[in-house]
Amino acid sequence: MDWIKRDDDSFDDQQNAFRIWLTNPANAALAGFGTPEVNNLDNAGSNWDTTFAVSKAHDLAGIPLTAGKNTSGDILKSIMRPMAKVIRARHQAGVLTDAQVLAAGMPLLDSTATAAATPTTRPVLAIVPAQRLEHTVRWTDETTPASRSKPAGVKDMELRVAVVAQGQPAPADPEAYDYYRVNDPASPNIVGFDPADGGKLAWMIGCWTSTRGERGPWSAAVSETIRA
Repeated sequence: MDWIKRDDDSFDDQQNAFRIWLTNPANAALAGFGTPEVNNLDNAGSNWDTTFAVSKAHDLAGIPLTAGKNTSGDILKSIMRPMAKVIRARHQAGVLTDAQVLAAGMPLLDSTATAAATPTTRPVLAIVPAQRLEHTVRWTDETTPASRSKPAGVKDMELRVAVVAQGQPAPADPEAYDYYRVNDPASPNIVGFDPADGGKLAWMIGCWTSTRGERGPWSAAVSETIRA
């Protein structure tokens, strides 16, 4: 997300703090910038000051004038953004403190990522017989049966397959199924079988897994005969 403020007044305050902080030679040295870079920033900032003041005066007079202000703002922002990346890197390296980054008009980044929640919904599986010794497996989430989109926070789907004799029920224990990992949760997926499995019955179950590898509830088991 862009750290630079969108509205002109907030951006004006922000760029002013950024320039004041960097035009202090001690701060510029800590951030790793030389005089030419700081002067380039300050010159662009001065141009913004002029055009922004003119634009505000015209606004008060009811005669909008934004072209010069917008151009100078874009130029200033194009200089501030790469300089800010350097400041962030120096901050992460411990060269700059939180207080110094804030003094430069920059917000602190949230270093704590929000953990993905454990999935609470189940995929709904459907097996479509494909070629011999192959099944095409399709799935949706139980809450969005018309969409193939995965739920929020889900990284992939874990699919398990059990090949049994015709007439055998689905295994009750998920651990009785063979592990068949689907790294990409995009539906559909093709499951292949050994020639010895021809004519047998394939039971399948699946569950969503989060970006932390946590499993959600298992789906209902579905089955289809394996074409020899």
